[in-house]
Amino acid sequence: YLNILFENKNYRLIFLASVLQQLGTWGNLIACLKIIEGHGGSGVKAATVYFLRSLPSVVLFPIAGYLADKYDRKLVMIASNVLSMLTALSFVILTYTDSLTLLFILIFAKNACSTIYDPAKRAAIPMFVDAKELHIAMTLDGVAWSSMLALGAALGGLMTSSLGLRVCFILDASGYMGSVCCLLFLPQLREECHQEVAAASGASLNLGYAFQNLKKLAREFASDTIVIFNKPSLRVSLLYATMKATGGIVWGPADVLNLKWSERENLQIFSDLALTLGFSYAFVGVGCFIGP
Repeated sequence: YLNILFENKNYRLIFLASVLQQLGTWGNLIACLKIIEGHGGSGVKAATVYFLRSLPSVVLFPIAGYLADKYDRKLVMIASNVLSMLTALSFVILTYTDSLTLLFILIFAKNACSTIYDPAKRAAIPMFVDAKELHIAMTLDGVAWSSMLALGAALGGLMTSSLGLRVCFILDASGYMGSVCCLLFLPQLREECHQEVAAASGASLNLGYAFQNLKKLAREFASDTIVIFNKPSLRVSLLYATMKATGGIVWGPADVLNLKWSERENLQIFSDLALTLGFSYAFVGVGCFIGP
């Protein structure tokens, strides 16, 4: 595991970029739930937070995959992080207003921007990692996620409790800025077979061109779906995806219950909701870290 980090410069850069990108993400969640608690801690409101965090992945993942295939993946990741950074900074406005509507809009917008990043990153890793080391790279990617969940959630709980919401939101934005700095040192990440698209669009990242081809995207998505059902070797992947979706039925309510349990004084750490929430998620991260 350490060899690939020390010997492969490009993978090291994208690994560090992912770590920094996720540094403040969980702290942002703790801060948002703290705001929800200040509005009565309704289970419906908490569920809305988790729903809006997940919705962009469902709606935008096909488009995100299309962008990762058609454009320079380095630029796609940088654009995603810059938009996420600006949205994360916008959360500071919530320290001056009690608008839940604005909170929900920002949560959706931030996760919509972040959704573009992951497909581009996953498509970029095989471009500079050998096939025999690919499973190691993907495992390390999972380790980065779980370790940032553990560290970021604990740090977010501590900062929200002691330094306030504003610092937590600024930390989140700073993580995206650090991620962009790492990505700038990557080489161009474009597949040769897609260069004709750049010539047709006249720009490295022309979102208008992508949305003009939504019909083509829909046809490709439908075609790929049919292939998955018809190929026995791909049905295993479909089964795995179904298992994860089924698991979400359990994980979703558990996330909402985290907030409700953290509101109970007899379960709180030092009688502090944010601190309790932070360490609850931190232990989830520890478990996910040990698993891989």
